Amino acid sequence: MITVALTALMLSAPVTASPQTRVTPVVKAIKRVSPAVICIYATHYAQNPFAGGLPPFLGPMPGVMRGRSIGSGVIFDPRGYAVTNAHVVHAAVDLKVKLSDGREFPAKVIGTDERVDVAVIKIRTKEKLPYASFGSSSDLLLGETVIAIGNPFGLTFTVSKGIISALHRDFPLKGGRYILDNVIQTDAAINPGNSGGPLVNILGQVVGLNFAMRRASQGIGFAIPIDTVKQVVKEVLRYGQVRGSWLGMSVQEDEHGVRVVRVYPKSPAWKAGIRVGQYLRRFGSRDIKSLRDFVRVLGTLVPGQKVQVRTNTGRHTVKVAAITPKMALRRFEDRFGVKLDSVRKLPAKFRHNLHPGAVIVSLDTSGMAYSMGLRPLDVITSVNGKPVARLSDLSKLLSFVPSGGSIYITVWRSGRQYPLVIPY
Repeated sequence: MITVALTALMLSAPVTASPQTRVTPVVKAIKRVSPAVICIYATHYAQNPFAGGLPPFLGPMPGVMRGRSIGSGVIFDPRGYAVTNAHVVHAAVDLKVKLSDGREFPAKVIGTDERVDVAVIKIRTKEKLPYASFGSSSDLLLGETVIAIGNPFGLTFTVSKGIISALHRDFPLKGGRYILDNVIQTDAAINPGNSGGPLVNILGQVVGLNFAMRRASQGIGFAIPIDTVKQVVKEVLRYGQVRGSWLGMSVQEDEHGVRVVRVYPKSPAWKAGIRVGQYLRRFGSRDIKSLRDFVRVLGTLVPGQKVQVRTNTGRHTVKVAAITPKMALRRFEDRFGVKLDSVRKLPAKFRHNLHPGAVIVSLDTSGMAYSMGLRPLDVITSVNGKPVARLSDLSKLLSFVPSGGSIYITVWRSGRQYPLVIPY
């Protein structure tokens, strides 16, 4: 009887803990950051693959289809600036964001860097918005508790907790054309829709930007280190896009590896102690065994970033610089074996029938430009879709072109425009 009575008493009077005792550091971190997390709705238009290919009795099909995708992001400035993944907003014709309190606003893309899958957007409102603080990814610890916040599978403002499973992972982007290094691996659940959402430490600081998961597996997600994100944000807010990077050295591959063959005085490489004759063994988190390895990592560098480099003679810390228009033009001319000038600076008898732009005044017959069919008096009239009216236009545009990719140029010759894709 007494046992039964005591059991009944225990069931009828459950022990209630004070809410304060349940507020762990994780709960505090979530409360601090979640108001700044946004759900991003992106509208895209794509070619309809079925247009014109169905039987007539099914009726006409539109040539262009409208689609909508969902992603995540985090506000870092009360004026409405936020970061997300570049692939979330790629080719979007309309953006809308939703905050955790239910408010919705239109938004626009300020700038992107697809090499590292980061985009900066601006929420169109005059209201002051909640924002999160960026931490640092330079001192992360294996096993450290982290929290992923986002909108997986459209389940808005979902939270998951895990640890940092690994650091300095390599991750291929753009079909392997670029290799993003120093990627954070976590077992916090990251699923479709989480892309662009924050990875947060227990102090409530954003230490990464979630962007990928390993398919056909569980507990393996990846985040872009926040130090990389911060450099992209700095570039985009100041210049509208990310400037090209410059190390100030040239390399060649031989039977022993990738050898440094030139170092410019007072360049980032020179200041770091890298000299001609040294062999690159490791760049960031990636082993350098071929020129291809080096080029793929080089393509993801952002001005201001610090990279640990190991050569056959020691270790070096290189602070990546932004390439100036003058240096960008020089690199272009050296790489392709051409000498350029503004059409307007040519003698009247030469410029009379030429289109405005950057004209080839001479070229090396053993260089890349000559082998691609370019000739003297050919005129570059655009780079990546942007017009070139003079040599200074070309220099400025080249300063925003990253290494390791391709340049789309338009060449004028004898009254006709020819598109050309050249490796850079």
